[in-house]
Order: sequence, then C-alpha cells, then structure tokens
Amino acid sequence: MALTDILFNAAGGGVFGSILHLGTGIFEAWRKKKDAEVEIMLMRAKTESAEKAAAWDAFGKSQESQVAFKVPSGVAPWVASVFTLVEAFRSFTRPGLTWALLCVLVYVFSVSPEAARQTMLGEITFGAFTALFWWYGSRYSTKR
Repeated sequence: MALTDILFNAAGGGVFGSILHLGTGIFEAWRKKKDAEVEIMLMRAKTESAEKAAAWDAFGKSQESQVAFKVPSGVAPWVASVFTLVEAFRSFTRPGLTWALLCVLVYVFSVSPEAARQTMLGEITFGAFTALFWWYGSRYSTKR
C-alpha cells in the first residue's frame, strides 16, 4: 500500500466521517425540534383542558347559585307581591327575549322578498348565534 493510498483513504474516511457527523447533528437538531413541538402541543392540550374544566366549574357554580326564590317573612302583603313580581320578571327576561327575537326573525324573514332573504340570511344567522351564545353561553370565572 502506497503512501498516497493511505493519505487518500485517511482523507476520504475523514471527509466521510465528517459528513456522517454533520448528518447526525442535523438529525439530532430535527429530533429535538420535534420533541419541543410535541412538548408544546402537550402543554397547549393541558392548558385547554384546564380552561374547559374551569368553564364547566364556573357554569356549574352559576347554576348552583340560582337558589329558590323566597319572600322575606314578616313583610306587608304588598311588599311580598312586589318581590314576587320582580322575581317573575327576572325569571322571564332571558327566555322572553329569546322568544321575542325568534318571533321577530321569523316575521321579518317571512314577509321579505326572496332576494332580500338571501342577503339577510347571513345577518340573521349571525344575530341569532350571537344572542344564543351571549345569553346562554358558558360563564367563565375570572378567579382561579
């Protein structure tokens, strides 16, 4: 084996080894990037899960807070009537507004011409879903 063969083999091996080392480094960087992306996805999933759990807890507490209506004892009959009237109005407001909105939308949609219906459809859908999710949407708690 000549000296040039040894030098070419050594140089070729060195270059090939460097290329393999570079490839391994690139693969390790890619793997670490993917591991970081998976970790970020897991943290986001945990955060979303915690937010949903908090939303359901807040919704449950808001439903529990609606205690049965009781007229204070020892008040005049007209005061008890006012208490009852105010409670009835408060209890009716949200469902009453929902039914009123529905009736208005059905009436406007039914009396409008076909061309106007097509242009109103998106606006009606937007308004109905806004009202639905505003009035009946989950109530998030600001205290954690």
